[in-house]
Amino acid sequence: MKGAATAAVLIAALLCSCSSKTAGDSSSAGGGGGGGGGNPAVTVLDKLTAGTKADTPGKIPPPALRAQLNFASEQFEALTIAALKLPPGDLTTLRLAARSSVEGVRGALPPDLAAQLAAALAKVDLAAQQGKPEDVALGATEAWRMTLMGAEGDPDMPLPLDLLINAAWRYTADTHTLPPDWHDASQTLAFAYKQWNTARQRFRSDTGIRTFDDTLVAMQEAIGHQDVAAARAAAERLLAQIDPLKANYRMPAGQASPAR
Repeated sequence: MKGAATAAVLIAALLCSCSSKTAGDSSSAGGGGGGGGGNPAVTVLDKLTAGTKADTPGKIPPPALRAQLNFASEQFEALTIAALKLPPGDLTTLRLAARSSVEGVRGALPPDLAAQLAAALAKVDLAAQQGKPEDVALGATEAWRMTLMGAEGDPDMPLPLDLLINAAWRYTADTHTLPPDWHDASQTLAFAYKQWNTARQRFRSDTGIRTFDDTLVAMQEAIGHQDVAAARAAAERLLAQIDPLKANYRMPAGQASPAR
């Protein structure tokens, strides 16, 4: 995921490819997860699929499942951004593509994660029916977070940083509700701090860390002042700072460095 990627480019690319990429990614997912076996950490996916064969019905080997979940997370990221930037009528294609992207993997997830994902999908659908794009965005961030967490252990995914991107967009979505949901924004920021405390132990140098700390403080101050403009500006700065931090991030032992 690209924290500083232009939202319009991301949305346009997925709108153009959503009908064909789902099939293409699914057919090549076994290679797309790339190197999951090199990670010594045992994750929820490893436990779930341990000892199964790739051709066993209803079972997906961890690398392929992670690849599909990563693809799904991109779909929900695009839906989140689009819901905050496009007219509600323009969301149908992205919403259906996002839902389709998880249909093949929901049964392979742990029950609690699958239940949370199902609840998020229901929230997205209800918000779409009610014509509430801000609630579509909030539901999409929840589904996005579930797919990210389901792909934990992917050798190319710096999970804490990707979850920070997710949190920044949810925080932004909270400022679009009427009235702004400062309580949820505060909870989201607490989640972001938790991810940041995990991530900051893994940087090769201190470059950018102090600036990121200051941006998180600015997000907290915006909540205290209930300042929508300041909140959105701070969240935008946070997103812009994440890609440079990825280049400075050390993956855990046995995992690759994040793609640049």
